[in-house]
Amino acid sequence: MCGISVVISENRQIVEKSLDTMVRSQIHRGPDAHMQLIYKANDKTFVGMGHNRLSIIDLSTNGNQPMESWDNRFSVVLNGEIYNYIELANELKLYQKNQSRSMSDTRVFIEAFAEWGLDTFKKLRGMWAAVIFDKQTGQIILSRDRFGIKPLYLFYDTSCLYIASEIKAIILAHGRKLNINRNAAVRYITYGLLNTDQETFFKGIRAFEPASFSVIDLNCNYKTYTTKFWSLPSNSNTSNSAYAAEELQQKLVESVSLHLRSDVPIGFLLSGGLDSSAILGFSKNFLSSSQQVAFSVVSNEKSLDESYYIDEMAQFAKIKSLKYNVSNNPEHLLNTITEASWANDQPLCALSDVSHLMLMRQAKNKKIKVLLSGQGSDEQFGGYNKFFYFFIFELIRNMRLLMAAKITFLSLIRSNILSEFKLGEAIRYMGSARLPAAGLIHPINTEMRNEQIGLGKSYADREQRDLFSLSLPALLHYEDRMSMWNSVEVRLPFLDHYLVEFALSLPAQAKFGCGRSKSILRKSLRGVIPDSIRLRRDKKGFGIPESQWASTLFRPTFEKMLRNEMRSSSLKILTQDGVRLAYKNFLQGKAIPNGRQMMRVLLLERFLERFSEHIIEA
Repeated sequence: MCGISVVISENRQIVEKSLDTMVRSQIHRGPDAHMQLIYKANDKTFVGMGHNRLSIIDLSTNGNQPMESWDNRFSVVLNGEIYNYIELANELKLYQKNQSRSMSDTRVFIEAFAEWGLDTFKKLRGMWAAVIFDKQTGQIILSRDRFGIKPLYLFYDTSCLYIASEIKAIILAHGRKLNINRNAAVRYITYGLLNTDQETFFKGIRAFEPASFSVIDLNCNYKTYTTKFWSLPSNSNTSNSAYAAEELQQKLVESVSLHLRSDVPIGFLLSGGLDSSAILGFSKNFLSSSQQVAFSVVSNEKSLDESYYIDEMAQFAKIKSLKYNVSNNPEHLLNTITEASWANDQPLCALSDVSHLMLMRQAKNKKIKVLLSGQGSDEQFGGYNKFFYFFIFELIRNMRLLMAAKITFLSLIRSNILSEFKLGEAIRYMGSARLPAAGLIHPINTEMRNEQIGLGKSYADREQRDLFSLSLPALLHYEDRMSMWNSVEVRLPFLDHYLVEFALSLPAQAKFGCGRSKSILRKSLRGVIPDSIRLRRDKKGFGIPESQWASTLFRPTFEKMLRNEMRSSSLKILTQDGVRLAYKNFLQGKAIPNGRQMMRVLLLERFLERFSEHIIEA
């Protein structure tokens, strides 16, 4: 929805200059309006609040920010959407007070805070990052949604506190070079992990923790306390399968209907898989199909292409489908990595992130400001193949051998999970995750921590770790950056917290009971999507043949990179000789490293090159 910029300092001139830089650097997040206000917190402290607005709910200037509460006590900058703003407004009787039916969700947010204070955050359904200034107490309040869908970063130096939606805004406003976080870079190369905690690729800049709020007292030497306002309930659901599937469908209908609240046109990301099709399937009951459009990534590689299922779902929902074919111009994807890296503020997860950026550009060109996505379902319903193996392992560990055998047999008949087994992925989860990076990592980094990405204490434990650390946060990061770079907001109905609480309360058997992943979700989708999609055996997603391209189309790029001194080598993250040997082994077809690992080296290098003027040399 927007971009947040906040600068707090005793030097008003620094506040004015830094705030202007931050707002200008985030114009892509909100091109419809931008505004800056500077407040005096006490005799010596100034608070600058800036905002870039992407107008989605209440398109009038009444929705511009920073926004002050009607009692003039609070000022807020908010990024995101509060989907239950109508219900909250009714509870607060705001429509009677305002004598108007037009009201932005930000207005409801700040009036709710004026009424309920810190208890407000528990009542919200949505995605948000917010900074509130209490003019009466001189306190700053920060809050971020339960899953960290919307970003928020902080950086302290000797004279300033910077708060922003994007890291680059802080870097540019700060104006001085920062040290690279080698720990984050090594974790990325070794495990392919990003955003597993609050660290970023720049030392000193940290992400604000999801599902939390902080109160910073500017009158007491910035004394801060932070509190979690939400955590996952520990209850388990013992409902029978039919009832649970019906309840799941009801929760999906409710979530999708809330996520469709908008005063601008809405589109859909459609991969042809179960999750994106489910969102579109439920949405078609609320929207006029003649006005809707879906955006999809396709490929000439048959093993990766989803065109058949995309077309089938689009025809079923009676909407237009626009496709971006990654095979038409791979060189363009390669040449766009640098731009995407700047947008992303960290190395890309994979080359598919670039195709996502291009897809968002298509949406922008079609004047679509809001897209609904199926992101977040895989982590809840066992959508990745690895979850099937985690489940079978747990059954064996608990001596439920007959059940393990039964589920395995059903899987052979009804899905491709076992036939898609990959040894490299299995090694990754069996405690040998350092093998792919052997010889690549600079010796100075050998003492850095190991990441525990293996089987976990239980299936439920491993599921939650993917949702809150190992998988989803990185996906949310690039989803936000690639979309907002093009002034497009992506909404995620599967991440309504009531839906997540229900999904994670279900036993693992409900998700694999018939030998397929997402068993209960498939049951809940009867009649909502075509059975050819609902009962699919395989899973593809937005695929790009990275391994093939790394050894063919992109080979000259790799060879050029290896001839010159690599930024990752000069910064003591990787060793140049190690990378040369790894690429040679890859070209010879050795199992380690694979194409995805080599592509990560290239993506890291492009990121470091783009941010080089902001990084302190080793």
